[in-house]
Amino acid sequence: MSRTAAFVWSLGSLVALAGCASIAGLDSIQECPNCFGEGGATDATVDAAGDGASGDDTTGDDSSTSGDGDASTVDSSMKVDSSTHDSSTVDSSKADTGGGVDAAPDTSTLSDSGCGSTSTVQNCGACGQACASTPSSTTQSASCNGTTCSYTCKPGNLDCNASIGYDPDGCECPVVAGTYGSTQCCAAGNCPIQHNYDTQQVGTTFYDCTPSGTYSQTLAADACHAYAGASAQCTSYTCTYVDGGAIAGDMVCSDGTSTPNCACWGYDYATKGYMLIGSGSGSSNCGCPDSTNSPWN
Repeated sequence: MSRTAAFVWSLGSLVALAGCASIAGLDSIQECPNCFGEGGATDATVDAAGDGASGDDTTGDDSSTSGDGDASTVDSSMKVDSSTHDSSTVDSSKADTGGGVDAAPDTSTLSDSGCGSTSTVQNCGACGQACASTPSSTTQSASCNGTTCSYTCKPGNLDCNASIGYDPDGCECPVVAGTYGSTQCCAAGNCPIQHNYDTQQVGTTFYDCTPSGTYSQTLAADACHAYAGASAQCTSYTCTYVDGGAIAGDMVCSDGTSTPNCACWGYDYATKGYMLIGSGSGSSNCGCPDSTNSPWN
């Protein structure tokens, strides 16, 4: 296919990543205003009062005898008169029928190990599970809801594993220079992911939250932003074949006047995963990439 680009576009203020274009047969480009919808830039008292009744009912000795061991000398009149043991005189109010222990101690703030409340940053969810110390170089403050720690991060840092375990490590992800698109983003519980807008060149690193090996308009826009330095210098285009006008692929190009070269990053169909850098600035130097060009990730 020919990749000589003859562009048709409308002049006006460039909007960040706004506007798409169609490259017919890879030979011409038309902007399409609605094809860049995704956008580029992503805490007992134990009542031991058991006063058990201590009534003394041993006021008589039932086994007492008199004499010298001769059973015949036993005076039966000396037997204890059981009628003198009036059980009605026992004060039942002094009897503790609960065993002397409060059956419902308050344990709402105690852990099994007795460390106290487990809703503190020293013991979060369990004894000894401490949250990260604050303030620190990355983390401003910490709190615990009884299950997990939560943090207020200092600018330029993220807490990406907030939903994993009790989260003891504070704001573990720096927002790396060269993070484009949604700059405050986490990749499924992980820090932003490293990419390269040109894998054959050194120093072309950028970060976003799209998994490596997955191409999208958002990722292409972030690649363009990393290259051009601003989303306003980038536009989305569609490449079409000459014969029949079938779509060859979609791309995002650095067609802004402040960029030294128009570079294009393909993200689907025949353009997917390839990038092409034109010989000059402006849309007239943009072209559709294919398998003969440099890869990007």
